[in-house]
Amino acid sequence: MQNKELTLAIFASDEGAGDSERGEIMSQAGSFLAARGVSFVCLAQDGVLCVPFIISARSIGAKITIIADEEFLLPKKLKDIPLERFALATDRYKRIGELSGAFIGLPGSLHSAKALFESYILLEKKLPILLLNKNKSFEFMRGFALDVMSHKIRNIDKHLQHADNVEDIWNRLSKMI
Repeated sequence: MQNKELTLAIFASDEGAGDSERGEIMSQAGSFLAARGVSFVCLAQDGVLCVPFIISARSIGAKITIIADEEFLLPKKLKDIPLERFALATDRYKRIGELSGAFIGLPGSLHSAKALFESYILLEKKLPILLLNKNKSFEFMRGFALDVMSHKIRNIDKHLQHADNVEDIWNRLSKMI
């Protein structure tokens, strides 16, 4: 599947507690997914942005848009990336949903997982969610999705998939879209 029209929302954090390999995982995901010809939208809030992903994806020539809170300071090396600012988190999350065809969760902090699901809840049309479960980083989400989200979102199991590696994200996404 090569699709210049597809935009993936990337939820990842390179700060806080979590998987020590996540910078490397983000870089690998950025280059692999960008090579498939898709665009990306990334969230920047509370000083957190998935910088390794963006740098890697940009090196392949990917189009990236950053949705940020009003206080976020873009690193100098990323100054040329389009940036949209919204004061309210709900406005940021809605905008991400408007721009995206699927949500991708990479290992990171609970901050990024929380943002992914808060964005997802605001969507009118439910998009595919793929979580890279490297080192079982999203294992807790399996139970959460089945026990909690299933009461709010009908057929969540059809929208939410866990991938074991970056290549598996693409394979699963290809079947869901």
